[in-house]
Amino acid sequence: MAYTTDGPGVIGGKGIFRGGQDPENMEVCDTKADGMRAWAQFTWDGSTVTLEDADGATDFCENPTTHWKQVQIVEGRTVTVKVCRRDGASGPLKDCGYVTGKS
Repeated sequence: MAYTTDGPGVIGGKGIFRGGQDPENMEVCDTKADGMRAWAQFTWDGSTVTLEDADGATDFCENPTTHWKQVQIVEGRTVTVKVCRRDGASGPLKDCGYVTGKS
């Protein structure tokens, strides 16, 4: 799980990767009602999935079905998760956090 770096306290977003599943699950959560959205990008082997969530829910991602994707990735691949806050659909990315995991 990667978190935006806007803390301390309540963070604005998180990107979740669940590897070792068939298929793998990717999710982004806008955890703060601050007018910003959460943006996450998942990359591996030249492939990319980008997700956004702008509902400012809670830390528990209340409506994950609209902010997630399942993708089959060959097991053992390194997946990089980048999660940022964004003002609007095309605003600059800010407060980005990163993490890597294995499929």
